[in-house]
Amino acid sequence: MNKEKKETNMNSDFDNLKNTLSRVEVPIDNVEHDKFRYNKNAEGFAKFLEKCEMPITVSIQGDWGSGKTSFMNLVRNNFLDNNSKEQNEFYKFDAWQFSAFGSEEFLPIFLLEEIAENTGCKSKQATRFFEELKSISILKLVETGSNYGIKIDPSVFDSNHAQKREKLINSINEKTSGRRIVYFIDDLDRVKPEVAIEMLEVIKSVLNLKNFIFVVAIDLEVIRKGLEKNLVII
Repeated sequence: MNKEKKETNMNSDFDNLKNTLSRVEVPIDNVEHDKFRYNKNAEGFAKFLEKCEMPITVSIQGDWGSGKTSFMNLVRNNFLDNNSKEQNEFYKFDAWQFSAFGSEEFLPIFLLEEIAENTGCKSKQATRFFEELKSISILKLVETGSNYGIKIDPSVFDSNHAQKREKLINSINEKTSGRRIVYFIDDLDRVKPEVAIEMLEVIKSVLNLKNFIFVVAIDLEVIRKGLEKNLVII
């Protein structure tokens, strides 16, 4: 009797799991699936992106799972439908894709590297620059490289990193002159709050890209936690 009851409970749990998995939210990518009628607002936002001054950073705020990605998919479709692909482009940078593999600390570097590649500015010199930046980030995690068997290239301590960055930024600006490029930063609320804050700081202060619009999907609670962690009370 107990065995039958146990099997019944297990079957019930399995059915509940199947029902839960069947309800997992999958972002929509076209207006045919727009049951909540987001597209009207998406059309308006796309028109804003077509006309706004650049550079600019805009945030789409909402709790995790509230439909930010679905909304931006609709915005992307409207934006690209109304514009020439040669002059106006829309890219998506998925923060979760990198953080899932333990690479959160490199997110700002990955973003700049992807931008360089998409704009045709990822030269051999730029690739080496990205590797140098990643080496410096790794050094922040250890006291000394020798204790961990890490070979340190002396060039990572080069004092010209700011100049290299500016040279790359200038190259991207020249390459994208006359174009309007939208970068959607998605799933930033799924990384560590302090990493999310760092990404926002990099976008605002470091990436001086004249022809870019950054649209950041974020949960304000993540920002609050990140700020609290970085605050120092004297």
